[in-house]
Amino acid sequence: MMGLSLIAIPVLVDVNPDPTHLVRQWARLYGYGIQYMPAGAIGTTLLYGYAAVTNLRLNRPWLIYASAAAATMSIVPFTWFVMAPTNNLLFGLNALASGANDLAEVHELIAKWRWLHVVRSLLPLVGAVLGFSGTLEELYV
Repeated sequence: MMGLSLIAIPVLVDVNPDPTHLVRQWARLYGYGIQYMPAGAIGTTLLYGYAAVTNLRLNRPWLIYASAAAATMSIVPFTWFVMAPTNNLLFGLNALASGANDLAEVHELIAKWRWLHVVRSLLPLVGAVLGFSGTLEELYV
């Protein structure tokens, strides 16, 4: 996920002097992400949930897996409530489909989206660290 903010977005900004084209490419990138990323988050959350429930039933530490699940799925409310205003502005500019967009405005919005996406990418990373810690704890305790 972090690759979008660290690699893809800077490349798009560097090679696109046309704001309309830049917004269209961002919208395509977002479209591909929305096709694949939610399924990965849901699948990972279900696995952490399964580990939490299994450990709870076996009277073993389970909270770390529940926390991993919560951290991973927290990308959904973060996207809906924190990123949605920026996403909506970018989608609005994309819907205009004209060359009237201001390049500075588009750069500002995409830079904001980029850093919001960095934060959003850290949430499942926290989940992965928690899940891995739980696994190590089970193996070595």
